[in-house]
Amino acid sequence: MGQSHIKSAEKKALDEAKNYIEKKDYYDAIITLAPHTVSNNIEVILLLCKIYIAACDYKSAISYLQQGVSLNDPECMYLLGDIYYYGRMTCVRDSGYIIHDYQNAFRLFNEATELKYEKAKCMLAKCHRKGKGTVPNKEKAFDLYQIGKKNNCPECIYQLGKIKFIENKTKGVQLLERATFSNNEKACYFLGKIYLENNRQTIGMNYLLQASQKNHIKACKLLGEQYKKMKYYNDAIKFFIKADHINELIDINNYCKDEIAIQSYDNLINHLINSCSNSHCPKNIDKILVRELENRKIIQELTNLNITPIFPSEPNKNFTDHNSVIQYHKKRIDEINQHLKAQRDASPDNPNAPTYLEARQDWNSRIQ
Repeated sequence: MGQSHIKSAEKKALDEAKNYIEKKDYYDAIITLAPHTVSNNIEVILLLCKIYIAACDYKSAISYLQQGVSLNDPECMYLLGDIYYYGRMTCVRDSGYIIHDYQNAFRLFNEATELKYEKAKCMLAKCHRKGKGTVPNKEKAFDLYQIGKKNNCPECIYQLGKIKFIENKTKGVQLLERATFSNNEKACYFLGKIYLENNRQTIGMNYLLQASQKNHIKACKLLGEQYKKMKYYNDAIKFFIKADHINELIDINNYCKDEIAIQSYDNLINHLINSCSNSHCPKNIDKILVRELENRKIIQELTNLNITPIFPSEPNKNFTDHNSVIQYHKKRIDEINQHLKAQRDASPDNPNAPTYLEARQDWNSRIQ
């Protein structure tokens, strides 16, 4: 096959994958891109890696990032170094963590910096400052931050701002505010927290809202707490969900006695359904909540199979309690899945077979 034909096929795959991503159809994006990684197209490899990273499937991301590193791509070096540095948690199906590997992280950040990749310079400075993968060298870290500042790197400006804030609050705030101009979420959170501590609520909340737009977890949690104090429970619920702060959601549900309680409970159930996988529920959830969650998960499964769920209040069914409803629906789902498995075994090459649909649904639910 000629090179021009290969490049044309890769471009078509990239365009199709980007369209799938716009539709939040990540699984189809993956199966569109994966066959084209053999030609070492770095744009294909990077897009595939970013989907895996967004879905917290770091083990899959690592194999493709290593391919990118072998092609001397600085962004792949940076992304792989980031996974090694932070020891990222893998997705539920893999379970566990990628082990911290500071020496390899330092090496990759150093190589990416030599290739003029600005983000890596800041992480390299962090390694020097904290002695991760190398001996501590605060002077070297400071020099790297200063170089990054001259190149308008928001992360380097943020780190310098934190350092300066300890010595001179005014100069520190000036640097931190400069970092917020580039929407650096960590600088926004830092300033938001400082302003709240100094009773400047309006400006503090504005900075926290700016950080929350980039899903900064601590900013979302702090916003939830502030809205809860002001008794704006709908807003509190929204940010506690973004922060995955289950205990606060339960607390709001327990003492709100009006329609807010119903809404918070419903949001909590929906959040748990979206975040739980393989029947693993978060800790500290009471038995009633787990029971409701299980029931709602079954209802969702029935909906996916185009079946209308039935409830104890409906006639012609001998239900004695809540659990009998669950058992009835479980039995129906098992019967239908056995039927679908028989269909799948009869036509394993069918692209619309249940295995494909199940995998597609699983992937598309991972990335919010």
